[in-house]
Amino acid sequence: MVLTLHNHSTVCATTDTPRRFKQPTAARLARAAVNTIYGISVDTVGPIHGDVTRTVDGRGLIVAVQQFGKGVLPLRTSRGFEALVNDVWVSVLVTSYSQSFVTIPNVPAAATKLRYAWYENPCGYGCFECAVYVAVEPLGNWSGEFGFLPLAPFMLEL
Repeated sequence: MVLTLHNHSTVCATTDTPRRFKQPTAARLARAAVNTIYGISVDTVGPIHGDVTRTVDGRGLIVAVQQFGKGVLPLRTSRGFEALVNDVWVSVLVTSYSQSFVTIPNVPAAATKLRYAWYENPCGYGCFECAVYVAVEPLGNWSGEFGFLPLAPFMLEL
C-alpha cells in the first residue's frame, strides 16, 4: 500500500499484514501522515502491548496496553489471543478489561508464548471485529476515520 500526499510525501506499508482487512492499518497510516505532514497532534502509534504478568492465582495473564489514547473500549469479542503450549497454539479468551489492561483468566501454566491477532482471520469476517480497541481523538472531517484504533498484533515470550 502506498499513499502519496498533496505535498508529494509518500507513506508506505507492506501488503503482507496478517489480516484479512487492511482498514485498521490504513487508519493508523492516515493518522501518522496527518501528524507528520500537517503537524496535528493525533494518536498515531498506539495501542501496543506492554508488560504481561501472571494473575495472583497464577492461572491467567494481565496484558498491559500502552499508548492507550483515551482508554481501552469495551471488548468486542473474547477471541484473538493464543498461547503456545507444547508447540501447539491454543486459543485463550480475554474476559475483562480496564482503562489500560486486558485480562485472560485461563492460560495453561505450560504456556511459553502469547500472541494476539496473529492468524489469518483473527477478528472474524467483518472489519473491526477484533477484541481490543482504544478510544482516540477522531480526525474529524479529514477522512471520516473512526474514533478508535485496534491493538496491534504481537507475539511475545512468557
